[in-house]
Amino acid sequence: MQNKWIFGAVAVLSAVLAVAFVACGDDEPAVPEEESQVCTDLGDLATAIEGVQDLTADSSVDDVQSAVRAVQSAWNDVKSSAEDLAQAEKDALESAVDDLLTSVQDPSPAWAEIQSSADELQSARADASSSLDCAAPAT
Repeated sequence: MQNKWIFGAVAVLSAVLAVAFVACGDDEPAVPEEESQVCTDLGDLATAIEGVQDLTADSSVDDVQSAVRAVQSAWNDVKSSAEDLAQAEKDALESAVDDLLTSVQDPSPAWAEIQSSADELQSARADASSSLDCAAPAT
């Protein structure tokens, strides 16, 4: 009788452990979820960069400031979720953001320089997205 109880307990314990292992397997996509967040943030950065690229010499100061704030905010989001980016990609993005922000803050901004800086930032962003195999952002 005691052997049946032990056999039953072992069978129940085995079943519980099997279910637990299967359930734990569902929690593993933490890395893809983190990649998904950085991909989303890189997509938001692409949208913010497009806002700068759409600026012209006729754009108002408010439009320029709004575009700059959008890039800064999107960049901050990328930095906070960018654990999955290689350091070289982070450095390239940060340098490109700095160049763009410097070109916009010039007392008499040269629109060609701003557009060039925005293009470089968009290129660095695309490289980072590509390295993570992110889907292309919707335009």
